[in-house]
Amino acid sequence: MSLLELRDVSFAVGGQSILAPTTVAFHAGRCAALLGPNGSGKTTLFRIAAGLLQTTTGSREGLPPRALGYCPQADPLWPDLTAREHLELVAGLHGVAVAEARARATELLTLLDLLPHAAKQAATLSGGMRRRLAVATALVHRPQCLLLDEPFAGLDAPQTARLEALLADLVKAGASVVVATHDLDQAARIADHLLLLREGRLLHDGSVASLRAKAPSHLLELALPTEAADRLLARLAARGIAARTTLEGLSVAGDGVAALQALATELLADEPGCTGLEIRPVGLDDLLDGLRP
Repeated sequence: MSLLELRDVSFAVGGQSILAPTTVAFHAGRCAALLGPNGSGKTTLFRIAAGLLQTTTGSREGLPPRALGYCPQADPLWPDLTAREHLELVAGLHGVAVAEARARATELLTLLDLLPHAAKQAATLSGGMRRRLAVATALVHRPQCLLLDEPFAGLDAPQTARLEALLADLVKAGASVVVATHDLDQAARIADHLLLLREGRLLHDGSVASLRAKAPSHLLELALPTEAADRLLARLAARGIAARTTLEGLSVAGDGVAALQALATELLADEPGCTGLEIRPVGLDDLLDGLRP
């Protein structure tokens, strides 16, 4: 069931497009990972979804903003308030009764390993503690849809695992969780589908498996002088074979190790300047890098 839908939403400033017309839906009981390089439009999309930014075109439909939990990339904390005061105040702003707010604050402080620091002012907390507190403020009113912009930044491995488990429990309970992250392996681990943005355009909305299905299985990496790499690139382009130059030489995409081994043998027969060769499976980073607007 769709809890929130953005239909053909776009955003521009001074005639410059920040987000091209985009349609996405966030569903109950699902986790989506939002990925893309800096400046790709992730934060803009989040702010539109949270009801904080008026779109240039399109519409936002579904849950009202107060039914969402939003944790921006910059921790929205008051330096003089303690960790517990933050949670009880935000809960109160959402209409949660005082007794329930206190109980919920204790629950979240415990779940996110912040209870020993409950009485400390935000300004005295470490970066990782502040990040976990910011996530807790987005959770305190039990939102039906949770938008988290880089929630794992500054967390160590045990803290990351704890937060991943908490998000998984929320999804099982029927919440919609959307997480912006730069870690593609983590995205594949925690999310059932991926939203990939580049230069303000949504390039993929689907599963990791469907993304892999669009791509070759392996890459042939050749260490070559620039001139040799350019020559081979031209030869491959004439044959319709996907390849690109790299800082080290040349990268060629293909299906299957044997086929790429045969291609390498053929290409290097007249190019003695090769100093390195590797054939490896395509990773998630390669998939994202290979997408173009």
